[in-house]
Amino acid sequence: MSLITDDVVSEQPYGNRCGRMICIFTMMATVVLFLGLTAGVCLPQSVFWGTDSWGPENSVHFLSQSSGKSDDIALKPENSDSNLETQAKKQHPSPRIELTTGLNARRDSLDWNIAGQKDGTNPNVLSELTWDNLDIWELTLGIQIKFKNNFYFQGDMSFGAIVAGENQDSDYGADDRQDEFSRSNNNADDGFTFDTSAGLGYMFSLASKRLALIPMAGLSLHRQYLTMTDGYQTIYADDPSLEGPFDGLDSSYDARWLGPWIGFSLRYCFDMGTGFLRRISPRGDLEYHWARYHAEADWNLRSDFEHPKSFEHDAWGDGFLIRAGLGFEFQGNWSLVFAYVQQDWQAEDGVDRVFLSGGGTMETRLNEVNWESRAIRLAFNYKF
Repeated sequence: MSLITDDVVSEQPYGNRCGRMICIFTMMATVVLFLGLTAGVCLPQSVFWGTDSWGPENSVHFLSQSSGKSDDIALKPENSDSNLETQAKKQHPSPRIELTTGLNARRDSLDWNIAGQKDGTNPNVLSELTWDNLDIWELTLGIQIKFKNNFYFQGDMSFGAIVAGENQDSDYGADDRQDEFSRSNNNADDGFTFDTSAGLGYMFSLASKRLALIPMAGLSLHRQYLTMTDGYQTIYADDPSLEGPFDGLDSSYDARWLGPWIGFSLRYCFDMGTGFLRRISPRGDLEYHWARYHAEADWNLRSDFEHPKSFEHDAWGDGFLIRAGLGFEFQGNWSLVFAYVQQDWQAEDGVDRVFLSGGGTMETRLNEVNWESRAIRLAFNYKF
């Protein structure tokens, strides 16, 4: 539908998702193999730790001359109380906590499209809406906790401000995006994003403790609050004289992706010695998400729609998150991480439900929703 007559969104091919999954997992497996075969480096002790066992220095093995029996006798230190306390700390270490704050430069795009009827016909794409080149400045906060016995928790939260972007709204009279009778091109330089995720995993030591592999599972929420202002009617077949800028456009589309995920994290460490730069750590993350998609919109120029909730979308979807980074660990528990983050999400076969100003609702098919995100991250970490 146009902003002044109908609602809209854009359709893109869903793609060969199975082939994409195989490709991604193959690339990650190649990285694991390469790192595992690389020699001469070790993970820092802080990456792999757990309950320390008594070592050879803590006991004496001797043959009793009187009985001929073999015994293990614990050494009795001079200050038994202080040593018992130290031994207790070794056997029950405190969790290691790492805090993160970062700034991301991010670019997103989101599109959706609907059919004319619930069965996906008349036409198969009635309206489509796209948001492209959404430039976002994002602040990230995170925490990682390494428990004893190698259990691992991570959580993060990000808030982004949209500072630039473009929007297009198109309506079609025939199948396959033919007979376009309305199009508007609008500004999308406002709005925000919000993302939060938490996961629990377990650390495994590979390749003689050169590599940390952390299978994980968790829950995440991703939100995009998108806007449309400064309307410009590019095509209006019914009355071309109305083409051009129009006043009063202030519409919004609020999308949310909520659901569980599984994945794994890789950490590798090059020991740089005892100088100011202690370690360099390549790292990577891969996550597969299931999501319940829900969105609510306010089409402010549509007098035949309710306000502030003009229509809503519901669908099931999924998505991938890939993160690749390089960490630099310095003296004093500080580290710096550069990372690239890519997300690709889809939802399809959903419901578009319109709320009419006179009461009642209308429903049609939500064909699909596509969301893509690319970000470059600079983060500072501190370990306790």
